[in-house]
Amino acid sequence: MSSRTSASNLSHVPPRTTERRFATRDEAVAHARTQARDVVVTRQPEGWLAEPVSGRAAAAAVAGSREALLVDAAGTLHTSRGGQFVPLADGFTAAAASRVTASALPAVPATKQLNHGRNVEWTPTFAFRPGRDIEQLVDIMKWVSDHVPPGLPLKAAGSKHSWSPAAATNGVSIQPTGLSFIERMPQAGLFRVGSGTRIRELNQALWQQGRSLPVLGGFDGQTVGGVLPTGTHGSVLSSGPLAERLIKSIDLVTPQGEKVRIEPRGGLTDPDAFARTNPGWKLVQDDEVFDAAKINVGTFGVVHSYVLDTVPRFFMKEVRTETTGEALQQQLAGGNIRRLAQSDDTRAPTQPLDGHPPHAYHLEFLWNPHSDKVIVTSRQPLPEAEGKRLEGTKADAARPSRSLFRTFTMPSELGRPRWAEALFTHLHGAVSAVNDVVLEVAPKMAVKSVDSLLSMMVDRDGYVARSYNVFNIGDGPNQLPAQSATLSVPLEGDQYLEAMSIIRDTARKFAEEKGQYQTGPISLRFVKGSKALLGDPVDVCKFEIIFSGNDKGDQRLARELTQAYDTALRARFGPGVRVHFGQLQPNETDGPERLKASFPGFEKFDAVRRSFDPNGRMLNAWQKRLFGVE
Repeated sequence: MSSRTSASNLSHVPPRTTERRFATRDEAVAHARTQARDVVVTRQPEGWLAEPVSGRAAAAAVAGSREALLVDAAGTLHTSRGGQFVPLADGFTAAAASRVTASALPAVPATKQLNHGRNVEWTPTFAFRPGRDIEQLVDIMKWVSDHVPPGLPLKAAGSKHSWSPAAATNGVSIQPTGLSFIERMPQAGLFRVGSGTRIRELNQALWQQGRSLPVLGGFDGQTVGGVLPTGTHGSVLSSGPLAERLIKSIDLVTPQGEKVRIEPRGGLTDPDAFARTNPGWKLVQDDEVFDAAKINVGTFGVVHSYVLDTVPRFFMKEVRTETTGEALQQQLAGGNIRRLAQSDDTRAPTQPLDGHPPHAYHLEFLWNPHSDKVIVTSRQPLPEAEGKRLEGTKADAARPSRSLFRTFTMPSELGRPRWAEALFTHLHGAVSAVNDVVLEVAPKMAVKSVDSLLSMMVDRDGYVARSYNVFNIGDGPNQLPAQSATLSVPLEGDQYLEAMSIIRDTARKFAEEKGQYQTGPISLRFVKGSKALLGDPVDVCKFEIIFSGNDKGDQRLARELTQAYDTALRARFGPGVRVHFGQLQPNETDGPERLKASFPGFEKFDAVRRSFDPNGRMLNAWQKRLFGVE
């Protein structure tokens, strides 16, 4: 097909397939590219139509839809202009690229991207790397708004540590490397942190200034701008997800290039002073908008920076013991989890956890549903005086077990169990390779493999270090190839304990029917309900379902078994079962109906989202399905 093809000159070819309707434009285009022939894609009231081309059909599409596209036999995408189809590759991209060069925007090569789990890949048309000056980000957003067709979404991509397609785009990718900075605020304990700052950089910088984040997840390689808006959490029942506990103010740039500061009513910023010193900005101090923005899956614009709340730095002690799932269910019955972990219930536990402190600050259970083995992990801040005595000692090292030699020579309380540390911190590549071969040849070995991993974690003497090192599960484990999904189940009425029985039965039934097993432990963590409109509105147990490996077979197993768990849990608990937006998405075709049922504030969230992005520029194909946007 020539670079400029008149719609009236398109020849009719008998279709290889009947017309197809799709929920989103990207899905329709993807289908059209599989046909090896000319296909017109148009927007219809009931969705997007991909229709084999005849001269009449092409002409009607151009006349009847401003959003008509043509995918030719070679897979090239054309847009309609003045009764003609112009290839984006030759027309729009070349012209727009010349404008990028002329405008001196911070463009970088738009290369193929692959996420950490290797289950999502994308190639943007344009990529930019803005610096710390927010005006660079403003210029990029305005340029995109003026020159890039609305069908090409804009997304920010940080460390790409999400198993969901939250950052994927065939349009414009913002790389936030240049948005990495940390500055102390005048208010006590508050810091402005660039969205491209990695958690590990933030942890170390805060420690040098005598501060810490009060709660963290188990990995520190994500950027702040990726970890907060996806709802990432720790395991502190007295605290909600990280976004709920940490964020005090958000500075972002909308898709139209408007600078906006978002805070709760009566927030940090003085409106009059802000108006005088920040011309061109919009200050929004509104509880509903703030609660919508905290967890928004990257759909309001591109965040420049956050103001985060911190606490005085502290050391922690981690203890790990072994039990069984059945015994744990008995110990936790009757709402006992609220007494075992720090919460509003300060009464003594009805059944204490042997070897662990009462009212543990951080409580996590790692469970093999096939064997029922469980590792109980508690993490408790040390008294301030004891922490001060550790300053300058080996426990104060930034990453105390990075050297294999030091792993075997340091005092036991300053490192996790030695053989586990050696295997997973220093030999993780070999462990992963051997594990892949064993599980492919004998899938049932997964049960013993997971049990062996759990047994090596037992550590009654405890591990003492800086708080952020104790929260972190370790460099080696975090580098192991894996797939992960998280399902939330309410604590109320011990629903999560019943969920354990459902998951146990589902895993065993799946193994019987398909000969496939859970290839990693399931982590049970506990999180306080959130005011964020896309946060769990009640206290929950987060079942993080971990699978080893990241090849196609590993991905298929993770997808199918996660869906089996999700289906079984929702059959019992309905909309009380919720997902983690940064991880694998089970039964994702449920889309907005599930969100409306699970999140009482979803419609309020969606109204706020539309006010920031009325044209849907920040929505990729997955997010359009998720939020029900045509």
